[in-house]
Amino acid sequence: MIEKLSLVMFRLRMPSRYLVLHPVFHASKLAQYSKSTIRGQKATPPPLTLIQGQEEWEVEKILDLRQRHGKNEYLVRWKGYTQGDDT
Repeated sequence: MIEKLSLVMFRLRMPSRYLVLHPVFHASKLAQYSKSTIRGQKATPPPLTLIQGQEEWEVEKILDLRQRHGKNEYLVRWKGYTQGDDT
């Protein structure tokens, strides 16, 4: 939340992918965040970092390396993401 505009209206900081939405919401549309207790449910990934207008992700670990067509390819685990998001 960036600011409380009135007793029932709030301005939120929105991820860049949601900038098409108006960032002001009525309190009835908001709920306090709580971590899911459902086993296997994916956690919300961390927000993207913008560096010189480009989206950046942080590497947690290099999991594997292979050569394909004479070039190295790496299997990467991204920081804050799960195994299902490895690329």
